Amino acid sequence: MINSDLKIFVSPTYKRKLHIVHDILEYSLVLIVSLSAVFSAFFSFLNHF
Repeated sequence: MINSDLKIFVSPTYKRKLHIVHDILEYSLVLIVSLSAVFSAFFSFLNHF
């Protein structure tokens, strides 16, 4: 009974931290993909000259 109460008490902050970590990972992944796309476009543009 005490264990389940503790789990209910800890759950919201743990979920919030997990959500923040997930957002950071998702943002960094999008940033890496967009940067690699920009760099590949830039290098292919340079190769035309």
